[in-house]
Amino acid sequence: MKLSDLTKHKNIVLQTHNIPDADAVSSAYVLQKYFEQHKCKAKIIYGGKAKITKPSLLMFIEALGIEIELVSELSPADLLITVDSQYGAGNVEKFPCEKFAVIDHHVSEIQENELCEINPALGSCATLVFSMLSRENQNEFLKDSKISTALYYGLYTDTNGLAELRHPLDRDLADAEHDKALLKKLKSANLTLPELSIVSGALKESEVVENVALFKADPCDPNVLGFSSDIAMQVDSLDACVMYSNVNGGIKLSVHSCSREIMAN
Repeated sequence: MKLSDLTKHKNIVLQTHNIPDADAVSSAYVLQKYFEQHKCKAKIIYGGKAKITKPSLLMFIEALGIEIELVSELSPADLLITVDSQYGAGNVEKFPCEKFAVIDHHVSEIQENELCEINPALGSCATLVFSMLSRENQNEFLKDSKISTALYYGLYTDTNGLAELRHPLDRDLADAEHDKALLKKLKSANLTLPELSIVSGALKESEVVENVALFKADPCDPNVLGFSSDIAMQVDSLDACVMYSNVNGGIKLSVHSCSREIMAN
């Protein structure tokens, strides 16, 4: 799929997965700017019931002036593009639409068509967007400071601070110029003080079976749950962990693994 082929649609909606992370937001933002450059109207939305609350992501959105909206229904559009997610998959609100496209780096969960660009070999959706733009010789566009910083930050957050680069294209993006001062601020804005108490409480006690640990956290933002899991996975004797919290209607899980024998999914 070529991005330039999508520019014939002049009213585009870019939808991230529910409770979007930095990779989803940055990828959608860069795509929005690309389409606007080609005289298309492009709006960024996400569904679900929870708003973005992660401090560093809110700081990132404000710094780049990103407009993203939580919606309960889809406004009329010529084309809906799911970004860092797949139309109809479990982590994205399924809005009825006449035509959709997919730009994602996760394992395919849907039947692909000519408007699907899915590459699970890449470390981030930002890398996929970077690749698609590079293929269309959008070199000057990619040199824009906000564009390069957005893509870099998407890769940075989705690859554990560039520690999990899997593909040569990931490494190409990791070498891109970016706003180092902004990135330094974002690195230091992952938690609020109340969230710090939740993380410390969650890690205080665990149930361990051989090399797998179970932790319980107080109700919190899913990003805090994931952050707690990241810390737990740094314990030398653990190959996998399950972090959970009780939420309205069920249990929220964060499952992490560093072993090929124990697949997180």
